[in-house]
Amino acid sequence: MCVPVTTVDMICQQNDMPMYQTHQKLKSIRKPETLILPLNSACAPFKDEKGGKKSKQKSKQKSKQKDHEKGNAKYNEKHDEKHDTKRKAHMVKDAKEKPPTPFLWADVLACIEFKRKTKGIKAPPSAYTATGYVPTKPECLPVDHLKAQSSAPDPSQTPATQPASDTAHFHGSCVLYVLVFRKLKPIKELHAHELFDVWYQCILCHVTLWKEGVCHRDVSPGNLMWYKKNGRLIGVLNDYDLSSLADDPGPRGNERTGTVPFMALDLLTARAQRGEVKHLYRHDLESFVWVFTWISLRYDNGELLPGSHPIDLWATLDAVACGKEKQSFLNYLEDFRPSHIKTVVWCFILACFQVLDIEASKRRQQRRALVIKTEESYQETNNEESVSNMDDLLGKFTGDIAWVKLSNACRSQ
Repeated sequence: MCVPVTTVDMICQQNDMPMYQTHQKLKSIRKPETLILPLNSACAPFKDEKGGKKSKQKSKQKSKQKDHEKGNAKYNEKHDEKHDTKRKAHMVKDAKEKPPTPFLWADVLACIEFKRKTKGIKAPPSAYTATGYVPTKPECLPVDHLKAQSSAPDPSQTPATQPASDTAHFHGSCVLYVLVFRKLKPIKELHAHELFDVWYQCILCHVTLWKEGVCHRDVSPGNLMWYKKNGRLIGVLNDYDLSSLADDPGPRGNERTGTVPFMALDLLTARAQRGEVKHLYRHDLESFVWVFTWISLRYDNGELLPGSHPIDLWATLDAVACGKEKQSFLNYLEDFRPSHIKTVVWCFILACFQVLDIEASKRRQQRRALVIKTEESYQETNNEESVSNMDDLLGKFTGDIAWVKLSNACRSQ
């Protein structure tokens, strides 16, 4: 149920009156035990507005009182203030009482209705004996538990008559998980040295997880968060909805995952969109560079810059068209420096794309050399990355002189 304002004063009220509801042109009457109402709606039936019963009774008293107190402005002012305070207290008190008319469904924010037996309610025992829950229905049992108890299939049973898998008959038990953690802030609120600090922390978290077989595969500004602890900014890599496990027999990493404006150029091609390019660690690392560049160009001190920017077009294009626009952007990257970016940050951005260009050029040379040698069309066969490959690639960024200068500037802050 929608409320026309973002914040309202609410009151929790015990309900003794029916509540009318209309749903699909059918009227029904509900009587929940407790209602949660906007305070103004709860007080409305008791307001002594003009024309109401209460206002008529008080109008004569007010007129006599005004005639008697006429000419004494200070007394009137104090009296009015006291009267308003008393009236508001009276309205709040009445709002907790039984209303004169039934509430309309549209006035209710929420309601609590208990389902209980109408007869034979027994008092609860003074003590309980806790016992472990034992599921009895097959659909509530874990699959592995059923596999251990299931007997081997009959030898006469042919593969055609055997079930395709255990999950064809039994579904895993449902477990509700609720994650509660501290409030995180978006990385877009940061700039310059603070942005680099949190951004690099997220990179270190990301590479550690990738080495352990957890592939994030959706690096974007909305998934890089932070919070402050003991005066220090702590980076958080968030949102693993599109992540995959390296040893998962299901997805092979070729799925088209990611946020298009920040995806690596290799993934914004027709081949990649057909699922012919595996999502590797270097693709996510390139996404980190695109995220840092996008925030630096579009935000200044945590505030979105006014007006439009050529990179805004990326979010409106499909993957292949976005890839072409981003490649054109890189060809003339030096022309896109805004006035608010510090020199050390801008040189850092140029250096990161310089590393990406060198690595992409090496891969192109290897592909062409292989085609010339074999005289056959190129087919990508070695898609695996070792831990040393990841460390070597990240080291080419962190070892660059522009990276070192910005990192030292952050430490000196």
